[in-house]
Amino acid sequence: MSKSSRTGFIVKSLALSLIGVGVSQAALIDRGGGLIFDDVKNITWLRDANYAVTSGYSANGRLNWADALAFAQNLEYRDDVRGVTWSDWRLPTAVNDPSSAGYDLTGSTSELGYMYYVNLGLAPIYLGSNKGPVKNAWF
Repeated sequence: MSKSSRTGFIVKSLALSLIGVGVSQAALIDRGGGLIFDDVKNITWLRDANYAVTSGYSANGRLNWADALAFAQNLEYRDDVRGVTWSDWRLPTAVNDPSSAGYDLTGSTSELGYMYYVNLGLAPIYLGSNKGPVKNAWF
């Protein structure tokens, strides 16, 4: 996955180009106000995948792990449809199983994997050339 593909994978911050999905997938429901609900994982995502830029938090939308955590923990999103400001944001769950090398290729055990592989129907890509420290990973 390229750096630009990983940008914006913050819970409630993933743009969805297709709302209708197949039978084996979640029903992604447009709740209005920039919110998309996943009825299988029972979570809500922001429609704007680059909300870090939209909100002024980041100039280019690229966040390392520490910045992504801080962004999610401090985010306040105004939902004008319901007249509510949401502040209970977090990053999506991801697999931490040594046998999977950190990848959930079926989307069955993590919210991020489910959105990527099941809802969006994207294929796994292995990029084994990055030898840098994990703290430099971009999301």
